[in-house]
Amino acid sequence: MRDTEAPAAVRVQAADKLLDRSHGKSAIYVDAQITGKMDAALLQRIETEMMDRLEASRARQRQVLIERGIVVEDGNVLDQIPHSK
Repeated sequence: MRDTEAPAAVRVQAADKLLDRSHGKSAIYVDAQITGKMDAALLQRIETEMMDRLEASRARQRQVLIERGIVVEDGNVLDQIPHSK
């Protein structure tokens, strides 16, 4: 790669090999097209599942905030976060 007498193409290839070795090969792009029918019932199931998971996640997050004293049971955010000594 540092040989100034070597053709440019050879130097570029050497640099490419060194980069692959040190940083790993770059990701290979794959273009795929999936065809299939998505009816209203399937879309509704996906939406329901997504909303159920979102609600469960919000409930877990709220519980953590309550446990840490950031939010009180009625949902109000405390002005100052109490610090333990």
